[in-house]
Amino acid sequence: MANQLVELLDPLTYRSKYPFDDPVQLPLPYVGQSQPSEASMPTSMVLAMAVPEIVPIAHEPEYRTETIGRYEGGQFLASVTYAFPNGVSLGDGWEEHKRLYAVLHRFDSEGRHIDSDIWCAGTWAEQQRHPYGNDSVPARAESRLAEMLDGLPQLEYGDIAIRPFQLAADGVIFGLIPERHEEGEGEDDWAELYPDRFGFSAPWDGQYDT
Repeated sequence: MANQLVELLDPLTYRSKYPFDDPVQLPLPYVGQSQPSEASMPTSMVLAMAVPEIVPIAHEPEYRTETIGRYEGGQFLASVTYAFPNGVSLGDGWEEHKRLYAVLHRFDSEGRHIDSDIWCAGTWAEQQRHPYGNDSVPARAESRLAEMLDGLPQLEYGDIAIRPFQLAADGVIFGLIPERHEEGEGEDDWAELYPDRFGFSAPWDGQYDT
């Protein structure tokens, strides 16, 4: 299938390594003194930390952030993930709307989003009809992701630090999107990776939660 044309969107509040069974402001600096450790901070202060301008993401081999790192042109974040188009409900025929994508986002050295390569390998319905073999939907997605990564010169897996971004392709929302998960009003305190559906929060050490 052809690469999907992506459309950049303004930020808005809008899970998959991909589970087959799943049918910006920086905090104020501490001027004139050393920054206290997380352990010395009150719990409420740690939980209330707003989404930073640049969000660190730790590399974890064999887990959901195994295909991130740096290359000659900057940084990259890649995955194979299921997604539904925005607005689709889980009624009859949902299997035709659940799609598997190979995704590669590229960023500059300062974490600004440059572009994205997003490719649909097929639907959940197609996967159920042909679940195995080199031409299965998962195999096609993994093969395409490998091709995308092979195209990055001087690729090296490792930690990255990127700025929130958002785009749409094929009716699906992609990006690292700030949200608020704590009750009440206040600044965004969570950055969710869509459509992979895992996120990052204080103490902003690169570890994710699902």
